[in-house]
Amino acid sequence: MVFSVLLGVFQVLIAAGISFFAWRKGALDMWAAIAAAVLATILYVLGGTIFLMTLLVFFLTSSFLTKRGKTVKEPIERELHENPGARNIRQVLATSGAAVFFAILYYFTKTEIAIVGFFSAFAASNADTWASEWGVLSEKMPFSIVTFKPVERGLSGGITVLGLAASVLGSLLIAVLYFLARLSIVSIPRALMYGGIVLVSGFFGSIIDSILGATLQAKYLSTHTGKVTEKPVSDGKANLRVNGLAFVTNNMVNFISSSLAAVLGFVLSRA
Repeated sequence: MVFSVLLGVFQVLIAAGISFFAWRKGALDMWAAIAAAVLATILYVLGGTIFLMTLLVFFLTSSFLTKRGKTVKEPIERELHENPGARNIRQVLATSGAAVFFAILYYFTKTEIAIVGFFSAFAASNADTWASEWGVLSEKMPFSIVTFKPVERGLSGGITVLGLAASVLGSLLIAVLYFLARLSIVSIPRALMYGGIVLVSGFFGSIIDSILGATLQAKYLSTHTGKVTEKPVSDGKANLRVNGLAFVTNNMVNFISSSLAAVLGFVLSRA
């Protein structure tokens, strides 16, 4: 019992240390780093090492990909996104909120389907992040997932073949993590089936994210550049909204898509 508690404290301290390191490296701002450390503690309490490790795998791989092609990404982010640079607390909560809900559900029910929902939520967040970070580096111009017309590189709702492939790989990583973590708990056929559900649900969440990004997420015409942007204000001047709903932000889209992916995983695993 004492060893188990000490091991848990050690793991949470490692997670907190990684959050602090990410803050020092500029991957997270201060409040996002604090939120990530608290989130790691909560997930460990609710589901143990498996939940904590899933969070860390998502965070570490996403942070690594964010740093790749930084010279290409930074000008795009400054031009298009409301909060370029280090991830803030709203982004952390948006990508992990659905997973926390299913972690709480597992804590009270101890059911495998709740775990599948948890992994599906992170699979969607991971798939979307990988698609965004790799897709923007594609040599091919992105096109709208709804109209199939070319769109600005980095704009929500735009997709590329490279981004879609990255989305599958991002979801696959979390699905493999589920399979390896639960292999000793459930039978191999069931672990494969549930892992497949996590993979499909994660990719589904990424596609939903793109569809919502293309249709409901607010887009504006920049008064500074005359191009479409996701920033409601540029250089202190309000931009003209040309698409979507003003209250639907990228963070809201991320939360909705990961939530729908988690629900899909939960429902499919009950069938």
